[in-house]
Amino acid sequence: MSNVSGAVTKSKIYYRSFLTYSRLKVYMKLLIENGLIECIDYEDNRVYRTTDKGTSFLQAYKGIRELIG
Repeated sequence: MSNVSGAVTKSKIYYRSFLTYSRLKVYMKLLIENGLIECIDYEDNRVYRTTDKGTSFLQAYKGIRELIG
């Protein structure tokens, strides 16, 4: 998976998210629809990675969290 920088499988996201699988599917659909993550078919696998818009959102979120303590 070295050609798809930063991409991970849904399984890896699932195990690190501590969400139920049904909730994960809902959130991933929402993230994809809003352009925060993208889905890529790569070598018989479907992988996901954060978009530039998603990275910008995470940076803004981190800044807001720091402001409100």
